[in-house]
This record gives sequence, C-alpha cells and structure tokens, in this order.
Amino acid sequence: MGGEDVYLKSTIMTPLYLDVEIENQYKQMARIAPNDPAGSISNNNEDGTRAIYLFECNSDDSSSTIYEMPFGLDTETGKQRVIMNISDKTKWKIVRVLREGDNPLILNIKTDKSPVSQRIRFTHRGYN
Repeated sequence: MGGEDVYLKSTIMTPLYLDVEIENQYKQMARIAPNDPAGSISNNNEDGTRAIYLFECNSDDSSSTIYEMPFGLDTETGKQRVIMNISDKTKWKIVRVLREGDNPLILNIKTDKSPVSQRIRFTHRGYN
C-alpha cells in the first residue's frame, strides 16, 4: 500500500499559477487545474501589435502549455473570459511546456488595464 501512495503523489501535478510582480513580490492572478477551461492574457507590444497568450493544463495532468496566438480576441466581463481564436491551433506558437519542478516562465506583459509593462510568471510552484 505504501508504494501506491508514493506513486499517486508523484503523478498528480500542482495547478498552473499565473502570478504578477507587484513591488518586487509575486501575487497570484490565476490558477488553472487540469479540467479547468484555458486562461488567457493579452499583451500590447511596443510596435503596436497585440499578442494573446493562452495557457492550459493538459488533461492527462502531465504538463501545462503556454501558447501565443497569432490572431484572436480575448475579452473579460467580470469573472468570465471569452477567447475567440481566428487561426487553427496548429498555427499557434508554443511558448513553453511546463512540468512539475520546471523553473517558471517569466514574461513582460502590458495589458489593456496596465499603463506599464509588468513581469508575470507561470509556475507549478514545485520548482527548485
């Protein structure tokens, strides 16, 4: 029985967290578990273009994937988020696949709500 417990603990990944850096400390913005809908965050690039990052936990609980969508729209109403994809998922750029224990992915993002770029990180909190 003890061996089964160890196996279960090693195969269950912690949720994917999206944190924003505020005053040199990261604060949680979002938490995505394997059966949750994907999340998104938009970035207004310096050249005037816009990127949408979509992030999700894979259904088999082995990893999470952060994509950059070349075309699309995301909008937020209260706690609801609507993501409209204009391109085929095969054209999405995989920014990073994160697994339990991996170092965080850190990006600089300027959203519609933020007057300046902010550091955000994606992590499973189990990193070294």
